[in-house]
Amino acid sequence: MMLYLWMMVQYNLKRHVYLLMGLTSQTGGLAAGEREFSLSCQPLERGYERLIDILELADEYQTEQVLSDCEQYMGTQIHLLGQRLSEDQMMLYLWMMAQYNLKLHLEVLMDLSSKKAVHRLLKSKYFNSVPPETMKELLVRRCKDLEKTFSRTND
Repeated sequence: MMLYLWMMVQYNLKRHVYLLMGLTSQTGGLAAGEREFSLSCQPLERGYERLIDILELADEYQTEQVLSDCEQYMGTQIHLLGQRLSEDQMMLYLWMMAQYNLKLHLEVLMDLSSKKAVHRLLKSKYFNSVPPETMKELLVRRCKDLEKTFSRTND
């Protein structure tokens, strides 16, 4: 599987990379620069594994367009699901964004994550994968939100 992904990224076979990610074009074909995608019915866990594989290869071979498309895919998921993102999804996306320096949707994800209960985030199997700096920022946001709530209550 990794060799197949490597060949597709190396030779810029975007259509096949997107199909492996579980993405399909709205119009059925991928024209140069086309950026509209819809999700296929792939199981989520397999989709995340594919996304991580593609990100690793895109980063290794410095294919900025594929990195950008992966970031767009994550952003679509973040905006579509919002608070319905599971703690595992949030922690995994935070790790991927930090790992591959994908910042486009980081603010939205940080805001969503800071609204989740900390004990639920701690139970995520990806919690320890998130870099300490990112986790610190997330927890500081959570504390600030709590302070705002308590200050309104005391006023």
